[in-house]
Amino acid sequence: MPSASGLDRRWILVLLSLVALWPLSPAQGQEVPTAPQPAAPTVPAFPPSLPLPLTPSGPERWVTETPIRALPLAPPAVTAAPIRAQLFLTVEEEFTDNTNQTRDNRKSEFRTSIAPGFAAGIEGAQTSLNLVYAPRFFFRSDRFDDPKVDHDLTLRSGWSPSPFVRLSLAEDLVKSSDFRYVQDPGTRRTGTAAYLTNQGTLGAAYTPPNGRIGLSYSNVLQRNDAPGADSSLTHTMRTDGQVTGPRLSLGGSYALTRGEFDISSPYWEHSLDARATRVVTPAVSAVLSGLFTYHDPEKDPNLMVGRVRLGGTGTLGQYGSLGAEVGVGVFAQQNESAKVRPSILFTWTQEFAVFSLSARLQQDYQENFQQVTNTGVTFARSAGLVLTSSGLLFRDLTATLRASWGENSFQQTIPGPGGVAAGTVDRTWDLGAEIRYLIVRGLSLVLGYTTTIRTSTDATAEFLENRVRLGLTYQYDIF
Repeated sequence: MPSASGLDRRWILVLLSLVALWPLSPAQGQEVPTAPQPAAPTVPAFPPSLPLPLTPSGPERWVTETPIRALPLAPPAVTAAPIRAQLFLTVEEEFTDNTNQTRDNRKSEFRTSIAPGFAAGIEGAQTSLNLVYAPRFFFRSDRFDDPKVDHDLTLRSGWSPSPFVRLSLAEDLVKSSDFRYVQDPGTRRTGTAAYLTNQGTLGAAYTPPNGRIGLSYSNVLQRNDAPGADSSLTHTMRTDGQVTGPRLSLGGSYALTRGEFDISSPYWEHSLDARATRVVTPAVSAVLSGLFTYHDPEKDPNLMVGRVRLGGTGTLGQYGSLGAEVGVGVFAQQNESAKVRPSILFTWTQEFAVFSLSARLQQDYQENFQQVTNTGVTFARSAGLVLTSSGLLFRDLTATLRASWGENSFQQTIPGPGGVAAGTVDRTWDLGAEIRYLIVRGLSLVLGYTTTIRTSTDATAEFLENRVRLGLTYQYDIF
């Protein structure tokens, strides 16, 4: 790997390596506040319009310890009964004025969706099982006799053979012809070409009261049906450890990844993640975090991505929280000088009597080889704001307003129709509004609007799209 030009950059790389090797966090890139969190006001739960990302960068890449993933058109589990089962059905009509998400030759389209589904859960003293499955049948106005079928499944299960030993299994499957379902408006892939993401994870952990030692294996299959698309198969072995004290928590993880592509170069990757949290007061904690990733492809130059950040988390009043971390991020590629940029993370949430507000600002180098759209390394900036009303404002009705902005500066040239040239910069605005009205128990009406605006130094990636959706969701609790 090349060393940074100049004394200052060499010291930055040394500091990143030392911090990443110091065992500080239980999962890669995890942002976990240690300060106690107050109970939030009761807000009615409704199904989201889009699922959570299946394989984001960060700790959710190893999903055995995360909550069950929210599915599109599926209500979340809102009861804590030991055994529960639920049927649900969503019928939705959607209009888009740019179904292929292109700059020119825009094509509008009406689409009808019918999505039945099933959710079940078992919570016992030693075992747990949670499953949600929701196929979706949709009919396009110009091809009503040729329906398409999407599949969306998420599973979490666990078994504790002894008080401090936990075995877990997770499965996440998405097969869709609408690429917005990756819930990333800035993604390079657009349009209606089908894609498949399937992730399975096995995990084992020893969890005494003051810490954790874990081992997991993940297998991720990414398939894109666009002509010449770069599909992939990824294997990841990860070990993590954590020590938790009354005022100080230290932890760290190491992951070894093998990735294989249809077009891009196969690779080995080593990733170290570290985090320390120090409780300063009951409401404030200091945080030091680091990440070091070494990417070793068989055909392309080696590269390194790293960061170190210092900051803290805290509570604001009875129902608010704030987190802020600032540091440096580094990207270095073989035979090239290292690039050093500020690394920033800011989060804020606040619950009020009649609405809640959350905001997030982030800037950092991101490594995307494991994502469904492989775009190599990007320098990414993003900001988002979500405002949600509660049932205290309007009985049986909630409204959500959201706005997000993202900028991706691509550091590498990636081949294929979903690829990108180094130096390209995309900027994406995504604005949305949604109203949900509970007509009677179990039956709700949904009206939503979304607009997406993409500008880019690559004209072929630019587009403007507006979507309007109207639907009915019914859910029935079997027990």
